[in-house]
Amino acid sequence: MRKQNNLITRQSKLCRNIVMALVFLLVFAGIWQVRESSVSAAGETQKSKLTIICPVDGMKISFYHVADLKEDGSYELAGAFAGYSVSLACEDEDDLQGAANTLADYVKRDQVTPEKVEMAKTTSAGISTCFEDISQGMYLVMGQSVEKQEGEKTQVYTPQVSVVVFPANSGEQNPYDVKAVLKYERKEKLEELQTKLHVLKVWKGDKEEKRPTSVKVDLLKLEADGSSTVADSQILNQENQWSYTWENLSTEAQWSVVESQVPEGYYVSTDRAESTIVVTNTAKQPVSDKKNTQNQSKKTEAKLPQTGQLWWPVLVLLLAGIICIIVGGSFSRTNNKKIDK
Repeated sequence: MRKQNNLITRQSKLCRNIVMALVFLLVFAGIWQVRESSVSAAGETQKSKLTIICPVDGMKISFYHVADLKEDGSYELAGAFAGYSVSLACEDEDDLQGAANTLADYVKRDQVTPEKVEMAKTTSAGISTCFEDISQGMYLVMGQSVEKQEGEKTQVYTPQVSVVVFPANSGEQNPYDVKAVLKYERKEKLEELQTKLHVLKVWKGDKEEKRPTSVKVDLLKLEADGSSTVADSQILNQENQWSYTWENLSTEAQWSVVESQVPEGYYVSTDRAESTIVVTNTAKQPVSDKKNTQNQSKKTEAKLPQTGQLWWPVLVLLLAGIICIIVGGSFSRTNNKKIDK
């Protein structure tokens, strides 16, 4: 009788210990899940810092918030940039630079107000400027050209337009504290009083019969003080091989070209090589790939896993049920033996 009572006591303690262990696991896992959620939320609200290394002192750097980060990890144009037909789904650095150039031209034409403006200054760490309290998203960095007397010659430092994202996609540095070297072009100031600019329209990913018969482009004149105006507009079509050349432009100003209104169903990007600007219109939905894209989309949807659903509690409870059944069966057999005796 005493042995049977001891056996029952041991089994009861075993059941109690198992239940306590399972409860501990559930509580620990819940705390961990809350911690992970808190870390994720903190990442969304944490502010970033950007330090830009500049080539010369006194360079004016403007900072624009151009896109918000979406839940799927992509970027969507926002604010003053929301209405522009510029694709941010870039496959390489060249595509991204083309998008940056185009957005910069729209900034000049439409006089978009920057979110922040800083001047490059000489410090113990070199010539740099700093932007702080940056929210997550995509930003456009634009610098103003600076002339510098070097010996008997005057050099013109023209910074390259660029885009940066926060948090940064870099494993080598703190994603919330980024240091970047500003790319620039250094050229001797031209002695000639006049220059020229050639524009070429390129179509991509579409069918010729679907294109508009013509497009309008604006010639932008950027003054030394940063102000800009539309100096001229031209129509490009098949008759002029979708191109035009402006002659006798003053070298005292900087010149660029932007498409007046992007045709419906197209994105636009701009690339420049010396005195030639290429304006590319890319079809948003290539006609030849429409069916393939739809089929691929269906396949992708079928493969997408369900997110936001926690399966570990189900496994834990299933294991607990199995253990309880085993222990309960053992306990029942012990009682049956007791009755038989």
